[in-house]
Amino acid sequence: MMAVRSALMLTLGCMATMAAVGRPVSYVGGWTVIEESDRQSSSALVHYTPSPSLSLGLKTEINRDSDFAIYSAHPTFLAKRWFGADYQGNLYFHGGLGIASGINDNPGSDQMAIYGGVMADWETRSLFVGYRNRYLEAGDYASQFMQAFRTGFAPYVGIKVVAENLQEGVSKHTNTCYFTMVAKDADGPTAEVPPLILESEEDVRRFCSALQRRRIREEGVAFMTDYKSSFTDHYAVADLLSDERWSWICSSYNGS
Repeated sequence: MMAVRSALMLTLGCMATMAAVGRPVSYVGGWTVIEESDRQSSSALVHYTPSPSLSLGLKTEINRDSDFAIYSAHPTFLAKRWFGADYQGNLYFHGGLGIASGINDNPGSDQMAIYGGVMADWETRSLFVGYRNRYLEAGDYASQFMQAFRTGFAPYVGIKVVAENLQEGVSKHTNTCYFTMVAKDADGPTAEVPPLILESEEDVRRFCSALQRRRIREEGVAFMTDYKSSFTDHYAVADLLSDERWSWICSSYNGS
């Protein structure tokens, strides 16, 4: 049992270096890591998605109240997905089979652990609602049913477009766009907001990228403003289009 537990922990550690934060079932061929923590327990799940509706993973869960840990194989099945004009909903079945073991001052022996449950979520561009339950049998350590409800709000709008080949189950990121949100006071002018707190290297990278996008956008606006002001020069327009495939539809550009 000790060898199996050690192998699970080692595999989780190695796989986590390749993983990216994501959903219970990701895109085909994708690796995902999900970490959760509350006052009673912490868990880490790393999974691989071999098909559009299934992920296979390894999970470590630490229960601090009762001083035991569960090391398990963890499959998740996407049973149903709903799409609307401005929302998406998902229904999942999840489960696991593994080993429960005492930690810290708990002298308990290794025992079999098995669990299963249902997860569901619904989200729009600015709202997320999720529900999850699980029944767990872990020998002398636990026999319990749990359920949790989560909700969240997004203060910004971002759009990521993903194209999916439904026959092959292959998804591809095609493009991303960003909306700039402006805070205003009661009278209408822009209002000052608290400074942005950057907590990681990824936050710094994204913030710097946003500054670059703003600089490029401002330069582009200035260029197009100058360009539009010179657009009445018909000879300049004709020269610009001299190497392009086009035909006249307006006689005012014939140089006369």
